[in-house]
Amino acid sequence: MDFRTVARKHRGKPKKGDDGNYYLFGSRGDIYEWADGLYVMYYHGTPQQWTWTKKLGTKRGFTVYQDGDSEGTLLFEGEPPEWDWAMSRVGHRRKRRLSDEHLARLGAQLDNIRNKGER
Repeated sequence: MDFRTVARKHRGKPKKGDDGNYYLFGSRGDIYEWADGLYVMYYHGTPQQWTWTKKLGTKRGFTVYQDGDSEGTLLFEGEPPEWDWAMSRVGHRRKRRLSDEHLARLGAQLDNIRNKGER
């Protein structure tokens, strides 16, 4: 599976970077594909936040690749359930899922607005 497909499956919003690759940008870092099925989570924050991110990430099977004082990168493979954790950790805002009832209600509101304009 390609990066966009995996990211969308986990309600991510992949965006194309300047280099042509797709990224999940967040307020505290990014997630991107490094090689086939190998992904990088780049994180930056305070030294304490980075320390906790390393500890929690390694418990989940992530590998520390670069380790700075307040930033670094973690590698992870495949399509683990940790995608959700990684996306929330880097501060990526995920797409909302609307229920069928909510979509029907929004559609009805839109129809009302359109019908008022025809008068």
